[in-house]
Amino acid sequence: MNKRDLSYDDLMGKVSQAELAKLATDGMLTDATLERCAHIGRFMQRVSNACPNPNLKVRDVLTEAEVQAMWQETASPSEDVGRCPLLHQ
Repeated sequence: MNKRDLSYDDLMGKVSQAELAKLATDGMLTDATLERCAHIGRFMQRVSNACPNPNLKVRDVLTEAEVQAMWQETASPSEDVGRCPLLHQ
């Protein structure tokens, strides 16, 4: 069976957490997908640290430019990750 190569859009909403967990447990994700997962984890941790008050929305604390900067800074240096999928197009 072929491994799945999932995009950032897939990982941030199109694929359920349950399906993603099963694919990961079964070793069915490509190395590139695993790196995207790690990037998303680093990014979310950074956003969480910047916005510790759960009663506030991210946009109440950070500007789009700050979110985009965090997105870029948490990516692997050799990877072009483009615009953060959480920001409106």
